[in-house]
Amino acid sequence: MRWFVLVAIFGTAVFVKIAHRIRDDENNTSFKNKTVSYSEEEWQDHVEEMRRKRFQFRSGEEFYLFPFASNSKDKTKRLVTKLGGEETVGVIDLNDLIKEQLEDPSSRYGTLLSETLDKEDEGSNTCRYIFTYVLAPGVFTQLVKDRALKLREENPKITRFAILNYPNTIPEAVKFEQKVATVSKLVVAGKEPKENNIIDYFSTVDKVINIDKLPKMEPKVVDRSEYVKSKPASKAALSPALEQPPADDAPMIKKAQYRLREIGEPIRRYGETDRDVIERLSKLTKDQN
Repeated sequence: MRWFVLVAIFGTAVFVKIAHRIRDDENNTSFKNKTVSYSEEEWQDHVEEMRRKRFQFRSGEEFYLFPFASNSKDKTKRLVTKLGGEETVGVIDLNDLIKEQLEDPSSRYGTLLSETLDKEDEGSNTCRYIFTYVLAPGVFTQLVKDRALKLREENPKITRFAILNYPNTIPEAVKFEQKVATVSKLVVAGKEPKENNIIDYFSTVDKVINIDKLPKMEPKVVDRSEYVKSKPASKAALSPALEQPPADDAPMIKKAQYRLREIGEPIRRYGETDRDVIERLSKLTKDQN
């Protein structure tokens, strides 16, 4: 009997505590004022705000994925031309990004990629690096995002990006649209396998287009004002080597790139060698004179 009394007393105490908690919550003004529903307009504003916080590129930039671009330089040049020309199109090759990481053990993912690399297939028509196990989704997307930010910083005229040999997996494609930007189109050119899950994935949302059917576009101009306001780091922090005039004994390429930045030109276009950069500056200088 004594145990029944103790249980009853304990149960009553718990009930009273819960009742007091509910009463306190009801009297709490922050609880009362908490938004529990949205009008259609409020919901759209809410979604847009979430999108602004999520994406790194929100000034209207466009991203075109070309996953089977390896050993297709002519098709790549054609794609760049259709997207508005090399003046305003940033080209990013996942194969180049991985190679840079592997060649520099001190790089962000150099050690990880080196330790998990299985083989490199030079004959592949897509990402030619194969790893021993599935890496956590987002590694390759991070490399692409970092390079895109760098290109935009170096050349503010860039408004469209052609990303070659990417995505190499569906999880990477998902990460891209979660963390970077919405994909404009996935471009194919006839060298793709008949069955491919990446192409199938983008086909479900009607984003796959053959390069032959991609219309030729005019260069795109975007409003950078929001980007400038929210830019996390100064230009000097991202590219300090070109912020100060090169010394008299600096390499010719450094002097050329510094001058190109001064006149608002890209410091290096896709595929350009140091000699190409210097010759382009020379031609621009002659044209201006």
